[in-house]
Amino acid sequence: RVHGEISSRFKMDALSMPDSLVKEYLLFRGFTSTIRAFETDKKQDKSKSFQSERIVEQILFSVTTSDLFGLRDTWSFLQKRFFSRLQGRFIDTANKLTTALYRYYLVAAVQNSRTEKVVEFFKVMSEELLLKPDEWIAWFCLPYTAHPDTNPTFQPYFNKQWIDTFSTSLANFVLTVFQNLPLPQLLSFNIARLERRSLESEVERLKAELDRVRVQLDTLKMQHHRDMFGEATDIKPKNHETPAPTVQPVAQTAGTSSPHSVTDNERSNSRSTDRLSGSDEPFVIVSQEVLNGHTGSINRCRFSEDGGTVASASADATVRIWPLDATPTHRNATVFCTSEVLSLEWAVKSPKLLLLGTADRQVKLWNVDTKRVVSEMNTDADMPRIIDIASSPTDPSFVTAVAAVASSSSTSVTPGRLLVWDLKTSRVEKILPLQPSALQINTVRYNHNGNMLVSGGVDGMIRIFDTVSCTPIMGWPAHQGDVLSVRFSSDETTVFSLGTDGKVLEWSLHKIRKVLQSFSFNGIYSSNGSAPQNVSVADMVFDHEGKHLLVSSPYNSGVIFQMNQPDPIQRLGGHNGPVTSVDWHPTMHLCLTGSADHSIRVRKVVSRTTLRSSPSGSSRPSLGFNSYHYPLRKGSAEN
Repeated sequence: RVHGEISSRFKMDALSMPDSLVKEYLLFRGFTSTIRAFETDKKQDKSKSFQSERIVEQILFSVTTSDLFGLRDTWSFLQKRFFSRLQGRFIDTANKLTTALYRYYLVAAVQNSRTEKVVEFFKVMSEELLLKPDEWIAWFCLPYTAHPDTNPTFQPYFNKQWIDTFSTSLANFVLTVFQNLPLPQLLSFNIARLERRSLESEVERLKAELDRVRVQLDTLKMQHHRDMFGEATDIKPKNHETPAPTVQPVAQTAGTSSPHSVTDNERSNSRSTDRLSGSDEPFVIVSQEVLNGHTGSINRCRFSEDGGTVASASADATVRIWPLDATPTHRNATVFCTSEVLSLEWAVKSPKLLLLGTADRQVKLWNVDTKRVVSEMNTDADMPRIIDIASSPTDPSFVTAVAAVASSSSTSVTPGRLLVWDLKTSRVEKILPLQPSALQINTVRYNHNGNMLVSGGVDGMIRIFDTVSCTPIMGWPAHQGDVLSVRFSSDETTVFSLGTDGKVLEWSLHKIRKVLQSFSFNGIYSSNGSAPQNVSVADMVFDHEGKHLLVSSPYNSGVIFQMNQPDPIQRLGGHNGPVTSVDWHPTMHLCLTGSADHSIRVRKVVSRTTLRSSPSGSSRPSLGFNSYHYPLRKGSAEN
C-alpha cells in the first residue's frame, strides 16, 4: 500500500525532478536541439503532467464554453493515449463516460441558450453518433424541442444531481487511470528513494515505541514485586530510566470548569489476557490500549481527521482529548461541561477544532492546540438536546440534530430539528425541513462533497437532503423502531443503516426502498430484535478501504462485518458493558470502541492476508494496462 501511495504521489506532483535530470543529461551530452524540442513538447503537454484535476478542469471548461473541437481534441487524446490500453470492463466504463460527456455538452449548450452549438454538434458528430442508434437516435430532436428540461427523455440530464455525479465520476476515473499507469525506469529510481525515506521514518518510530514498551514493562515488574513482597526491590530497568509520574495539563472551559488533571496512569496497556483474536479470525489484534478516566458511559469517541488524536464524550459531562503520541507538547486534556455530552465531531475544514453538543442547549467549539473554548452556541430552549453533529467536508459549516427532552409517555414522539450552522459566525443558517413531521433525528452524515446529507430518526425513517437547496430529496421507512446510525457507502451509491430492531441494512439510492444487503446479528441481539438492556446509543463506521464495517453492540463487543458477507467475521471484546461508539483510523490499522463501562479501547488490528503478503507487494488494484509503452518495474506487474 505504501508503494502504491508513493508512486501515485510521485506521478502526480514530482515530475519536475526527473524533467530536470533529463535536461541536465542532454546538456551534458551537448544535445541542445533536443533540449529545445523537449521544452516545446512540455509547453504543449496535453497530459498536464498527469494532474487529473487540470485535465478535468480543461474538459469542463470546453463544455461550459461550448468548445466542441477543443473537447473532442482533449477526449480523443485521452482515449488514444490511456483508455485504449485498459481491460475490456474498464473500456466499457470509458465508453459510458464518453456518452455522458457529450450529453452533458448538449445540456450545457441548451442551458446557455446556444442552440446553434447544439445544431453544430449533430452536424459534426452525426456520423459517429449513428454508429450507436440506440443511445443517440432520440437526441437528434433536441434542437427542436421547446422545453427539453421537461421532456421525459432529457429531463434527468438537466438535474443538478446527475451533473454533479457525472463530474465526480469523471474526475475519479481519470485520477484512477493516472495512478495505475506503469512507470518508466527513470521514475522508479526516485520512488525507491521515497520508499527508503518512508521506511527509515517507520523504523525510527518503531524504535521509539519499543523503548517506551520496555520502560513500561520494567515498571510493571517493579510494581509486581512490590505487590508480592511488600517491600522495595532492587530490580531496575535495563538501559532505561523509569520516568517520574507526570501530571497532564489542566484544560478547562470558562465559567463552568473545575480544576482537574489527567495523569499518565489513566492510560493502561491491555495485553491479550482474554482471548480476543482466534487463529481462524481474519484480523489479528497486534496490540491494544485502554483509555481510562471517564466516570460515565461513553457516548462518542472519534479519531481526528489527521488520525493523531482521539476525542471522547461521556455522560459524566466531560470530553477528553487523548493524543496518540503523548509527548510533553501533546498531552491529554479535559473539557468540562455543565451536563451530559451527547455528541462530538471534529471540524473537517479546521482539523484542530472539535465540536461537541450537550444535553442543555450548548454547542461548544474547542481548540485542541490552545486548549480553550473558541465559541459557544445555544439552541432554542424547547430543543435542548444536541443528539448528533456532522461537519461539512467542503464548507465551514456543520449540522446538528437537536431534540426536546424525551417524554415519559411511551406513545408520544419526541420533536426535533435539523439545524445548519455557519462555523465562522456561530449562527444558524438554515433549518432543514422534516417531513411529514418534525421528529427527533438520531444520526446525520454528509457525503464526500457535502452536497447530500443522510439522516435517521425515531420514526424509523431515512431521509436524504440536498444541502445546497436545503430540500429533501428522498425518504423511506427503514426500521421498525429508531434508526440509530447511518453511513454512505464508499462509492456513495448506497446507504447503510443500523436500527433498534437489531438490523444492519444496505439500501440502494437508485431504487428507493430496495434492500441490497442485510447483515445478521445472530448471537448479538435476541430473536425478537431486542437488546439485553436499554441501549439507546449506537454507532457504525467503515474502515479506510470501505471493505469492512465495525458496528457497536449491546453485548460488550464491537462487531466487524465484511461487505457481501451477512454474518459477523469477528468480535472485538474486552469491555464490561455495551459498546456504544466505534471509529476506524482514517489511514492506519487502528480502531476505537467506547463503552458504557466508561472506557475506550484503541486496538491495532491487521488482517491476516496483510501479514502473509510479500513486502514487495502492492495493495493497489490493477486496471490491466498493457505494458508495451512503458516497461513495468520488476516485481510490480500488478501495479
